Amino acid sequence: MSARAVLLVCGLWLAASAAEATVRAWVDHTEVASGDTVELTLEHDGQTDELPDLAALRQDFDIVSSARSSNVQIINGAVSAGTELQLALVPKRSGVLTVPAITWGAEHSLALKVTVSAAGGASGAGGAQAARDVFLETSFEPAQPYVQAAVNVTVRLFAAVPLHRASLDLPGSADVLVQQVGADSHTTAERNGRHYQVIERHYVLFPQHSGTLEVPGADLEAQVAIGASDTPPDNQVFADIWSRFPFGGLWGRLRSLHLHGEPIKLAVQPRPAAAFAQYWLPARDVTLAADWHPDRHDTHVGDPLTLTLHLEALGLTAAQLPDLSALLELPPGLKAYPDQARLTNGSRADTVLGQREQSVALIADQAGHFTIPALHLHWWDTASNAARETVLPEEVLDVLPAPGARVAAAPSKPPVNAGAAVPARRAAADISAGGLSSLPWVAVALGFALLWVLTLLAWWVASRRRVAAAQRAGASGESQGPSARARPTARDTWRAFREGCERNDPLAARRALLDWAAARWPEAKGLGLRAVAERLEAGKLAADELLGLLLDLERACYAGGEWRGAALLEALGKAAPSAAAPTSRKPVILGPLYGD
Repeated sequence: MSARAVLLVCGLWLAASAAEATVRAWVDHTEVASGDTVELTLEHDGQTDELPDLAALRQDFDIVSSARSSNVQIINGAVSAGTELQLALVPKRSGVLTVPAITWGAEHSLALKVTVSAAGGASGAGGAQAARDVFLETSFEPAQPYVQAAVNVTVRLFAAVPLHRASLDLPGSADVLVQQVGADSHTTAERNGRHYQVIERHYVLFPQHSGTLEVPGADLEAQVAIGASDTPPDNQVFADIWSRFPFGGLWGRLRSLHLHGEPIKLAVQPRPAAAFAQYWLPARDVTLAADWHPDRHDTHVGDPLTLTLHLEALGLTAAQLPDLSALLELPPGLKAYPDQARLTNGSRADTVLGQREQSVALIADQAGHFTIPALHLHWWDTASNAARETVLPEEVLDVLPAPGARVAAAPSKPPVNAGAAVPARRAAADISAGGLSSLPWVAVALGFALLWVLTLLAWWVASRRRVAAAQRAGASGESQGPSARARPTARDTWRAFREGCERNDPLAARRALLDWAAARWPEAKGLGLRAVAERLEAGKLAADELLGLLLDLERACYAGGEWRGAALLEALGKAAPSAAAPTSRKPVILGPLYGD
C-alpha cells in the first residue's frame, strides 16, 4: 500500500472516530440461576481511552472479570472503529434484576432485564442448568452459642460436573473468627435422580461479641465447561474436582461460576454470671495434668525441680487457654521460673482441640517442707450449660540442705532447769488428778529427768576435753584427723568454682559455689544462691546485678542453654576479694565451743 493510501485510511479512521458515537449493551442470557455468571458486552463506536462508569452496575452484580478490545474495519472503503468491553457478572440476589444504563463518555446504553432464579430452579437457560449442576449446603450448631465459644459449621459442595480452578472459602470478620479444622472428605450422593460428588469441609466460628450476628455463607469460585455433559470421561473422576483434569481444555470454553452459601444467623449469649473466674473457658471438655522431673519430690536447696503442666480444651484454640504458671500459688521460699509455653491446635470430633504445654522450674532458697496448693481451673461446659472445675491435686516437696552444708549444732547450754521442770509439772498434774495411786509414776518420771541431766553434763565435760585436745594438737602442728581433712576448704571450693566458670559449666559452678558458701559460713544452714548474694558485700557492683547473675546461673542449670561464667566469676571476685585464699598462712586453730 502506498504512502498516499495509508494517509487516506488514517484520515478516514480519524473521521469515523470523531463522528457521533453510540454505546450498545447486551447479555448472553436473560435468564440465569443464582450463582451463575452473566456476560455483559458494552460496545462503544469509535476509539476512546475512557472507561465506562460501572458504579450503578455494582448494586446488584459482582464484577468478577473484565476484558477490553479495540477494532478497526474497512469494508468497501468504509472505515468503522469501535471499543468493546466484556464483563463477567454474578447476581447478588434472585429475582428480576436490572442492568442499568451505562454511561461511557457522553453516551448511554439502554437498560436490560435479567431474571435470576434460585439454585435448582426452573431450567431453560444454560446458566440455570450449570447452577443445578453445582450447589452448596451449610449446617451449623449451636444456633445460640456463648460469646467466644465454638460454633461448628459444615459446608457441603455438590457437583455433577467437573470444576476447574475451584476455591471454597468461609470468610471471617472482626465480629467472628473462622478456622478450618480437619481435612476435606469426599463422598457421593443422589439428589432428584442425579448423582453428585460431594466435598465436605468443616469450620469453627468464634463470635467475638454477644447479640444477633449474621455471618456470610461460604463462597465458591470455579469454572465449568460450557456444554459439559453430566458424566465426564473415565479419566476425569471427581477426585480431581480441584482443577486437576488433564484434558479439561478439550471440553470447550469455560465460564465462571460464583456461588454464595446461605448466611449463618447466630443469637450469641453473653458470658454467664456463674462463670466467675478471671478467665473465660467455654468448652466441651477440659483436661489438666502435670509431670514432675525428676519423678521424686525431694530436692536440694538451689536445685531446680521441673513441673510440666498439660492443658487440653475441646472447642477452644490454644490461644484462648490461660497461663497456668500465673495461677500457681507457691509458698514462701519457693521461686518459679516459667518457660515459654508450647501452643498447638488439633481437631477432634469435627471441632478444634487447643493444647497448651508449659514447664515451670521450681527452686527453693531454703530447706524444709513445701506444700503447693491444689490448682483449681474453672471452665464452662457448653454441652450441659453448667459451670465445671478441673483440679490438679496439691503436692508436697521435701527440700534438703545444699550438698556440703553443715547441720546446725546443738545449743551450747542446754536448758537444764527448764527441761527438768517439764516432767515435774506433769507429775504434779498426775498427783492432783489420780491421787496416791500415781505416786510410783512420779518417782519414775523424776528418775528419768535426773538421768537426762546427768547425761547432758557428761556430754558437756567430754566436749570440753575434745576442744582442749584439738587446741593442743593445733599448737604442736599435729593433724586434725580424717574428718577435718575430708571437709573441703574455702580455697579448694573456690578453685572448683573458678574452673567451672572457665569451662562454662553451670552445674559444676553452682555446686562449687554452694560448697564454698558452706565452708565460708559454717554457722549457716543450707544456704542457697539468693542467701549467698545477700551475705556478700557487692562493693561497686549493685546488689540486684549480682543477684541477676546468680539467677542466670540457676536458669542455665534448669534450661540447659548457653551460659558464660566469666561475668559471674569477675563479679564474685570483686564482691569477695578474699575468697580465693585464707588471710594467713598460720594453721587454723579452732576456738572453744563454749566460754568458761
